[in-house]
Amino acid sequence: MQGFLIEGVDRLKGEIRTGGAKNAALPIIAACLLIDGELSLHDCPGFSDVYSSVRILSCLGCKCVFSGGVLTADCRVLKSDHIPDRLMRLMRSSSLYLGACIGRLGSCTLS
Repeated sequence: MQGFLIEGVDRLKGEIRTGGAKNAALPIIAACLLIDGELSLHDCPGFSDVYSSVRILSCLGCKCVFSGGVLTADCRVLKSDHIPDRLMRLMRSSSLYLGACIGRLGSCTLS
């Protein structure tokens, strides 16, 4: 286990801001499909898998903007239940969209 040993006479105070974790963000982004409305996710990391997730949401019909670590998605209108093979191959966790798509639309087509 890692830790810090801090010695001194002055009391510590302040804040530490932690970044978002990719492995936590990806299932949350997939779950956006279950929301019939607009939402914002803050502290999303700028990794390629997050950008691929935004492309998948957009392909399904969500209107997405990802800027400055904030993903805004409007998933009121979904136009498709099909995720193209080219998008599925971008990341291993793309299968997360199977359950969310079935939950919202009742069906899902993917490679």
